[in-house]
Amino acid sequence: MKELRKKGGFTLVESLCVLLVVLLVSFAILSGMQFAADILPRSMSLSRAQVLCSTLKTVVSEELRSAGTVYVDGEGEFLGIFSAHYGGGQEGISRFGAVDGSGADADAGEITLGGRRVLGSTAYAGAEASVSVDYDRTENCFTAVLTVFDGGGREVKSVTFDVLPVERPTVVTMP
Repeated sequence: MKELRKKGGFTLVESLCVLLVVLLVSFAILSGMQFAADILPRSMSLSRAQVLCSTLKTVVSEELRSAGTVYVDGEGEFLGIFSAHYGGGQEGISRFGAVDGSGADADAGEITLGGRRVLGSTAYAGAEASVSVDYDRTENCFTAVLTVFDGGGREVKSVTFDVLPVERPTVVTMP
């Protein structure tokens, strides 16, 4: 028995303790990696939404700032503007609003304004955008709400901003 103790080495208990510590450290590292893998898609989605929101805010602001004609319905509700850059589509009005047809072309996956492409579908990789605009005649101010949704339809980012036109636009009441 004394001969065995004179030889260097680890006892069975010491080996099991080392094995347990290695397993705990491995588990902690794998848990951290799993957490990082779960967070990455959400972080990328938020990042893309912020870039898309910033880009669309710039485009919408420029259009509203240069609006020469504002179209309203009989009750004074905002319908759209005549866009100097994008024209007015089929009805002569660049409409902001619902994602299907005015905010984003559902068939092509493109952000459009007045029927013309503003951003292609590859620019925002699965995100959708919606813009709602209101015009206050007394303040001569547009208020826009820009909302970006992820591919699952969940709201990722929303921005509200005011735009003052360069000149007071002509207000046309549509029947």
